[in-house]
This record gives sequence, structure tokens and C-alpha cells, in this order.
Amino acid sequence: MKQQRTYIIALCAFFILGMAPADNSMAVGVYQNFDELPVTGANEIPGDGGGWRYSSHITYTKYNFFGSCGWWNTKAYTDHPEYEDFFKLYKNTYNNPHMGYESFAFLEIDDVNAVRGHSLKATITGGKKDDGSGGVETHGLSLFTKEEYLTYINNGQNPVDSSEKVGNARLYLMNESYNHENYPIPAAIGANKLSYYVYLPQGLSNISGND
Repeated sequence: MKQQRTYIIALCAFFILGMAPADNSMAVGVYQNFDELPVTGANEIPGDGGGWRYSSHITYTKYNFFGSCGWWNTKAYTDHPEYEDFFKLYKNTYNNPHMGYESFAFLEIDDVNAVRGHSLKATITGGKKDDGSGGVETHGLSLFTKEEYLTYINNGQNPVDSSEKVGNARLYLMNESYNHENYPIPAAIGANKLSYYVYLPQGLSNISGND
């Protein structure tokens, strides 16, 4: 089945620590490279690995991610056990030109399109956009998880609308404590640069200047 857009977020979040020495090598702290997470099969929901657990409002292991999906880290911080890391699909429901429009999408793990190893794959199946008269029009069926996508497919429904330029990938990588205080992600402590890699499939032509 043709899906509207697929983004590969590969080897996400390399924190570069310090300056490059003479041999041009660098000390790199890696927040997440996804290699320890299992590849998601076509009819599977994402799995757990490397201390990260998949969660959603359907497959609930700790977070409902406000109705979307993502992974949270079960490994407590050494000196701040009240903190946790997670990355998630951001569910934007503002639906206005200033804050953006809702995207119908889901996350999974891929091993075909990556810098190396595994990558985080975001598939956008539809979304909402300005109808040209100040209102909002909807393209495709509402979904924010792989579980919802599979439910549509198993029920004989096609949730994908590939006729319109709607939707874009919005991902959050962050940490949080029970009291919401600020504390650096361990891999970022002492870092002065964040690098990540995004792969856009060849032939991806339905991207507007606003995406």
C-alpha cells in the first residue's frame, strides 16, 4: 500500500563533546542510534530494546504520549533516578497557520534506510490543512500509532491519503523529572553541538516550502 511520506530519522542525536583534536577524531556521546531496538515488521507494532520501551495510548507501558507513540528509557539516571529520557511523536492539534496543522503518522524501526544499522522511521499517512477559506480540511483517516494503522488495514479500510501535501514529522527527544526541573540528558553533559541525520526517500516530491 502506498503511504504518503516516509522519513527515516537515522542515528539521531549525536552529542559532540569538546573540540576536535589534530587527527580530526571527536569524542561522541550518542543519545540514541536505534540499533538495539528490533526492526518493526510490516504487521507488527514497535518493540523494546536497549533499555527503551515502546509505549502509546494503546500499547500502554508507562506513557500515553498525549495520544501518540514513542519510547521511554527504563535506565534510571545514576545521580538523578527521578529523571527519564524519552522520544515521541508530537501530536500537534492547533490546526492554524501560526502553530501548524495535525499530522496523521506513526513511528517504527527500520533497517533498510539508515546511515548504518537501524533507524527511526516516521510514516505520514495524511493530516489536516487550511481549506483556503479559513477553515480546516482533513485528508486520510486519523491515526497516531502503528496499532491504529494496522486496525484500519485489518478492517479493510485505507487510512492513507496521498493526493494532498499534508502532514510533517514532528519528533520530541527530551528528558523529564517528576518535579519538572531542568537537568541535562547524560549524553549531552559537556557537549556543545547536536547532530542528527534525516533520510528523505528518492522521488519524494510532495513537499511544499512550508514543510
